[in-house]
Amino acid sequence: MNLLALRNSSRSTSRTTSPVPIRPPGNAPATCWAKAVLVLRWFNDDTKVHLLDRDAGVYQATVYLYLYLYLYLYLEATYLKVNWS
Repeated sequence: MNLLALRNSSRSTSRTTSPVPIRPPGNAPATCWAKAVLVLRWFNDDTKVHLLDRDAGVYQATVYLYLYLYLYLYLEATYLKVNWS
């Protein structure tokens, strides 16, 4: 048996029955409202990230991603406002 056939046969037997990957709890994307509250709490109250992820029900890495994206949007809007006025 050649290596290609062996690799293909091992792939077919190692698949799960569900074609859709199952998300672990707490990995669901946050709603727009939850993202806005998360970012505003971080800006206004300097809330710690581990408290934000607990309250929003997302992973800590997701909180950092949301903060990065909103901070980028804020800085981009500020830059556009300064250069267009």
